[in-house]
Amino acid sequence: SYQLINTTLEEELDDDISVLVFAGVNKDLSDEQLQNLDEFIVQGGKVMFFQDRVEANLQQQSAKLLESNIFDLLSFYGIKIKENLVADAKCGQISIQRRQGFFSMNTPVNYPYLPLVTNMNKEHPITKNIDIIQTVFFSELDTLHTALKFEPLFFSSENSSTTSNPDFDIRIEKYMKNNLRMMLNDGKKVLAGIYSGNVKSKYDDNLESQDTEIIFIADSDFIMTGGGAGAEGNLNFFINSIDYLSGQKSLIDLRSRETVYRPLKEVSNSQKDFIKYLNVILPA
Repeated sequence: SYQLINTTLEEELDDDISVLVFAGVNKDLSDEQLQNLDEFIVQGGKVMFFQDRVEANLQQQSAKLLESNIFDLLSFYGIKIKENLVADAKCGQISIQRRQGFFSMNTPVNYPYLPLVTNMNKEHPITKNIDIIQTVFFSELDTLHTALKFEPLFFSSENSSTTSNPDFDIRIEKYMKNNLRMMLNDGKKVLAGIYSGNVKSKYDDNLESQDTEIIFIADSDFIMTGGGAGAEGNLNFFINSIDYLSGQKSLIDLRSRETVYRPLKEVSNSQKDFIKYLNVILPA
């Protein structure tokens, strides 16, 4: 449905580009890149941002604040990302190696920094037919300090919390033998949304957009092969967003099949033990 081109933002963007997908940076942009991005936005260009605020390493279980001048430009527009990582009791798993006697076994463990998002804005066409989205190391959007109109698209669950700068503690050990629902109870966090309204240029006082629309997702892994790009919900969200920003909203309705998510009912550790021993003893 769309013609795709790559850009490094080192040259001005053509007027006929309907949507810019900003796939995330981990360093400063040049002045030319920032000015070309700014010019595209204030001239009414539509943008999808996939941008990390924290650089996390799953293998080393460490994280640090990501420094880039892209955040200065976003903050000028009124788009701010909190310097934290969201932990959610409803999450994916990682495999860790445990020793039992002479043997080493890989054991799946729930890891709260891989949130499984099921809390969607069902009133918005982008997310109304999406049941689940897979995420990797998400930061929270600061929705209180913006002059732009903001509409959330999806949230973490009510059993969520955060770890913040400067001491990001994302070690799996602290969660392995604990009830995540009891540990993480700070309420839902906004993970993605749409900013719209008037945006002034940071570099030209005479330029101001009247109809800017920016979809912001605080996770660049969302569309990466090693992140959530292979998940059907992520793919549908991405395509729906492109259709929405480019004015092809009718195509979203045609893509109306829901992403079905039917998880097993969660039970406590005591219930698990009871069922396990019952299955051993009762047949005998």
